Amino acid sequence: MQFPAGGVGSIGVDILELDRFNAFLARNEEHLCEIFTRQELAAADAGRQRNLYLATRWALKEAVLKALGTGWRGDVEWTDVEAVGALFEPRIVLRGAAKRAAERSGVNCAIGSASSSAGTVLALAALTRAGGSHRP
Repeated sequence: MQFPAGGVGSIGVDILELDRFNAFLARNEEHLCEIFTRQELAAADAGRQRNLYLATRWALKEAVLKALGTGWRGDVEWTDVEAVGALFEPRIVLRGAAKRAAERSGVNCAIGSASSSAGTVLALAALTRAGGSHRP
């Protein structure tokens, strides 16, 4: 993970049990478009590890909102945080209420990383402030 110029403002982490997440997917397949963006769903469907891809995206979304200090409250939508790209090295995109919260905090870049082992997914999000050249 490379950080742009400027300091790390905050870090969020999330861990997810794959068995529980797979059960959640089985029960909520028709509601996934409320949680994941079209691009996240398309990338998951294109790969061989669909459930792992979606679990990683879920954990990354949680980690980002923990780092922002907002959680899933107020007007923040699941799709306000998007993790696109490689399975474990995503590019984080913030929209809507999540982007506004980041801007209020001076955050100008969100970076994510994830890993899986022994039936769990671990995700980390680092938010940087001032001095970075990247924009969420």
